[in-house]
Amino acid sequence: MAKRLVRVKLSLAHVRPRVWRAFDMYSTSTLGELHLAIQAVMPWEGYHLHEFVVDGASYVDRNSGWEDLDGDVEAYDQDSATLGAMIQSGFSRFEYVYDMGDDWTHRVELAAAGSAATDVAYPHLIAGARACPLEDSGGPRGHERLLRALSGDPQRDVYDEEDRQRLLEWAGDFDPKIFDAADAQSRLDMTFGNGPARAGGWGDWPEPFRLGERRRPGRAHEAAASLTRDLPAERFNNASFVTGAALMMRMLAEEPARATKTGALSIKTVLLLCDAMGIELRQPSLVRSEAEIPRIEILHELLDMAGLV
Repeated sequence: MAKRLVRVKLSLAHVRPRVWRAFDMYSTSTLGELHLAIQAVMPWEGYHLHEFVVDGASYVDRNSGWEDLDGDVEAYDQDSATLGAMIQSGFSRFEYVYDMGDDWTHRVELAAAGSAATDVAYPHLIAGARACPLEDSGGPRGHERLLRALSGDPQRDVYDEEDRQRLLEWAGDFDPKIFDAADAQSRLDMTFGNGPARAGGWGDWPEPFRLGERRRPGRAHEAAASLTRDLPAERFNNASFVTGAALMMRMLAEEPARATKTGALSIKTVLLLCDAMGIELRQPSLVRSEAEIPRIEILHELLDMAGLV
């Protein structure tokens, strides 16, 4: 049976001209996954706190630092609610707030969008307009100030020339009119493990680690299962590299993981491996590829070269 889709319509509040995006996701996607999709399609850099505000209730990433904040409002786990359930419960419109200092408020609207196509990777971008404001630009007012400086219109520029030049130097080659749809889809693909990055389109985002030609999984998983079962790890005094390799092989043998088209591990698999290996991540939601976790990247490369995974 084909999976059901939800059309997500996203726009920035208090920002003119309007910055908006539209994309499709599976109805079983959680608010946590929607957060990742929003970060990708805008794009934001992902290092600030965020929350979903749904009918007065707050949904957050419990591992991102919310537990350290004071307040009497109960925050629910963002992975406890799916997009399909939100629609069925009558909560198809809500807000997503990113960066509690700049307060970028996104208006989110959900609508049923039929069945998923077999030849399309989801989340799938539909359309969008204008560039996302620059990170740490001061919220809607700061963005408006930058737009005035970029316009070069002395009637609109209320700041002196020295301030204007500093602002323009900080903004670099930022063009508020341009929305790069291909880049946004590439970011979605990398975030959700659906394919390679578009060459030259990543800016500061790291590309997925490329492992070359993929091997057939069956024989490799059988070898991994045998080795991890028989490997006397105590002979190596529990060396972290050896025990890590054994753990990775055992996990992939017991439950073969989906990889990207480049052969890289999906983000979900990377996070599971980090948890199993005791690798502490300050903000797991910010991990974009296995290349950001050198221990996993190197293990994966060596095991792949040996034909074991």
